[in-house]
Order: sequence, then structure tokens, then C-alpha cells
Amino acid sequence: MKLLWPSKKKPKWERAWEEREETCFPTLFGGEGEGIFPLSFELFTQAFGQEAVDPRWLHGGVFRFAPTPDRPTWLHVSSGLSTDWEQENRSGFGAELTLETPWKSDDAILALLHLTAYDILLAHGRYGEARLLEVGSRVHLTMTFEGHGKTSGFLIAEPSHFPGEFKLETGPVQLLACVGITSEEMAFAQANGSAALADHLARAGVGAVTDPSRSTTV
Repeated sequence: MKLLWPSKKKPKWERAWEEREETCFPTLFGGEGEGIFPLSFELFTQAFGQEAVDPRWLHGGVFRFAPTPDRPTWLHVSSGLSTDWEQENRSGFGAELTLETPWKSDDAILALLHLTAYDILLAHGRYGEARLLEVGSRVHLTMTFEGHGKTSGFLIAEPSHFPGEFKLETGPVQLLACVGITSEEMAFAQANGSAALADHLARAGVGAVTDPSRSTTV
């Protein structure tokens, strides 16, 4: 007599995790990418001064994708913000962050790791009322890109070189572009609003690309 043992089915959140990294990302961004470059305990404790760090946060990180015929930039994308850790049948924060550069640089990975960690801390109320990064958000975060200059902050905008959303088994996920901006552009956004700055960057040909070597547009 042959005994049939019940198979252990993966939970939905884990299946969605695999779908995001093994199917959605390669389809959207081309190729398998490099990574994952994980979030670290030290990033939360040293860069953000956090004493309590949820171990689940350290399962997130950043992938890097080389340019394609349709996208001339190096693309960095977070993975983990859309994980349904609470098993609420929704894709976590409902978003992942992206950062595009004209050149390959590990500093771009570090920048997006900082932004990903910041979004996690925002969502868990570590900076006042719990909230999330969204289109129009501005982050005062100075990051140095060796050999290229530095950014004085980031504008959260809609991506331009790929679709702005994909779907997982746990629900839709929005892709948010993190665009490095100068101190003058940050001041412009504070005075005129994020939408005005996004329009200004689009007209200047900057779009959703982070290039600290460029001149300020305002």
C-alpha cells in the first residue's frame, strides 16, 4: 500500500514574494538582475538611530538591473516593501521604490537602501504619525555618489521607462521613482509644490533619472 503524504503548500505571501523577484522584476526590467543587496541591522541602528529593529525588515533589499534597449539607465529597485508580512491579503505597503542612474554605481544601491529603510520606519510610526512615501513626497537625504557628486534630497515621482504598477497574488504594487534633486530644486518644491518640480524636471529632460553630476534646473 502506497502512503500519500499531504504536500506543504507555501503561504500566499511567500508565493507572491517569489513571483515578484523571479517573474515580475525580470519581465519588467529585463534580465535577472544583480542582488539582492539586503538591508542591514547597522543601517537602521547607525544611519537612522533605531534601537528596536524588526527582524523581518532585514529580509528586504535592492536589486540592480543593467540597461536595456528600451531603458538606457541602470535601474535599482527595492524588494520587500510589498511583502504581505501581516498576511492581510494585500501587498504590504502596496509599493516598491526605484532609482535610475546613467551609470553603474554601488552608491546608488546604498542610496536606495536608505530610502527603503526610511519608508519602513515611516510606515511604523518612527517619525510621528504612520505614513508612506508616495508620489509627491520629498525626502531630505544627502547622498554622495563617488565621482559624480551628491544629491540634497529626493522627489518621489512616477517612473518613465517602465510601467508604474504590477500585480501579485496578494494585490497590486505601485512602482515609485526616487529622483535625486539639488538643494535649489528642493527649495523650489517647498515654495511651489512637488507637482511643479516634477513638471519642471520633465521639461528639463531630467525625468525620473538621478544624476548628481548635472547642474541644477532652477
